[in-house]
Amino acid sequence: VLTFPAFVICLYFFFKQRKEKGSSRSLLLLILIGVCLLISLGDFAGWSPFSIMRSLPFFSSMRVSTRWINWASIFILIFIASVKIKDKRFSRIVAILLAFTTVELFIFGFPRLNDNYIIPFHQIRNDGAAFEQRIYWNNKRFGIPYDENFTEATKNNVGQIYAGDSLIDTRPNAGALPISRCDESSSECKFISDNAEIVFWSPNKIVLRRLSSGPISININPGSNWRVNGARDPNLKVVEPSKYFVINDRSSDITLEYVPNFMPF
Repeated sequence: VLTFPAFVICLYFFFKQRKEKGSSRSLLLLILIGVCLLISLGDFAGWSPFSIMRSLPFFSSMRVSTRWINWASIFILIFIASVKIKDKRFSRIVAILLAFTTVELFIFGFPRLNDNYIIPFHQIRNDGAAFEQRIYWNNKRFGIPYDENFTEATKNNVGQIYAGDSLIDTRPNAGALPISRCDESSSECKFISDNAEIVFWSPNKIVLRRLSSGPISININPGSNWRVNGARDPNLKVVEPSKYFVINDRSSDITLEYVPNFMPF
């Protein structure tokens, strides 16, 4: 909140002194701020910047547009620091506002990084839930209504979670519903095909042993960040809830590892 008046003051002096040295750098920062704010508006149309960016392979993991507000905020702070204000009174005001902004960031921002996330009851599949790969949920936060779209971690496992970026969550000792490998009421649901067995299971690493030939089908959502014996599938998006995880690797031992972009291991 306090950053905004500092930005307005610096914006005023930027246009007033735009011919001075350093104004070109500030102009570039202003353009970056505008781009980031446009991206943060999300997928509001087919021609929206966020929609266009998501079609690029590099940005396939950037599923939440509001993350770009953080980038815009960083550019705004750099812009404020780059503008020279000759008027001592305004310069002092901006310095005070930035000092309070920095304190606010440390007090209210960084403690959030260590917060425990509690899964609400409506995000956990129970045995009576209808099978929907994507869940459209209406909710309220601070009294303001908003919409959420949840994706299931697996195709139809009771006790699994719905989340915006769900992978696998077996949730041991989480105090939630016990997990059943596939809903017993659904005859079509099968956790893994008969030609393989599970040697090791965790949220981001699964080791399989092949029992017979042919593709192996496992009841989790495939995605571009999954590596099958170290290899990625370049044709997949970060999460593919409408597809089945089919493994065509012919090796006798198969290791699935979830490795986010730019992570070496």
